[in-house]
Amino acid sequence: SAASWYLDIGKLTPRDALLLVEELGESLSRQFSLKAVFGLAAGKFPATVAAHKATANTPVLVRRGDERAFLARLSLALLPLSRDAIEHLQLLGMTTICQVASLPRAAIAVLDGKRGQLAHRIAQGDDPRKVIPRPVARTERLERSFDGSIDNSLHLDVILSEIAAELAQRLAASNETLRTLALSLSLERGQSVTGQRRLHEPTSHQAIIGRALMRLRAQLEITAGVTGIIVMARDLAPVAWQQLDLFGTPAPTLHRREDLLTVLVDRADAHGLYAFEVWEREHLALEQRFRVSEVSIA
Repeated sequence: SAASWYLDIGKLTPRDALLLVEELGESLSRQFSLKAVFGLAAGKFPATVAAHKATANTPVLVRRGDERAFLARLSLALLPLSRDAIEHLQLLGMTTICQVASLPRAAIAVLDGKRGQLAHRIAQGDDPRKVIPRPVARTERLERSFDGSIDNSLHLDVILSEIAAELAQRLAASNETLRTLALSLSLERGQSVTGQRRLHEPTSHQAIIGRALMRLRAQLEITAGVTGIIVMARDLAPVAWQQLDLFGTPAPTLHRREDLLTVLVDRADAHGLYAFEVWEREHLALEQRFRVSEVSIA
């Protein structure tokens, strides 16, 4: 199947643009065994048409100012018009883009609204649509495979802790945090199980990542020995320092105590969290009336 992409080449000269697409084509062929064709023009529509006329080794360049002439003899059915508008124009005896370009823009607007106005501009060689950047979200992937299978949850948690440590190091090196963790376990007999967890807050802390992975592992239905582990860190973002209000009003989504406790644990790394309970209410020494115990996080 074919896919298409647009690339804004900025202010490159035609010669430099042709050299660029030649290098892109060679790179796609060498690294991914993909065949690519390239069309170069000042607008998305003429560039698309040019790409359809190109071959793998011969890109088609439409020089600035030549767009209208390049499109003139092509079928008007290529324009971004509704089917009804195309049929209406064909009933009037029109077949080519240059015939649409010769019409008053108001007539096309009456026929097909904003789509008609855009199609008329394109027919005249003026495609106003910009190439909108769509940056690919960066992820981190860590993988482990085993000669045999592992069926001991404690052993799995040790490996997950090691993965968490490596992931935390990578995040620290790139000065990033993660928000989503995905865990995929390959099982014997070709099976696999996958889970995903979105953290309450972005983090790069090893202990928090480790706990999240262990919770994910505990939620998965593991019916056979584990032969491989894949951990994906998603929603990466630069570290954003902020002042945290430990005793402020919880966010609206944190109505339940369990949710609030999870957030506090993530912030405090499970250290310094204690529970107080009445022990000997009538004891003469105040400190003996209560018992303090460290909270155990499951």
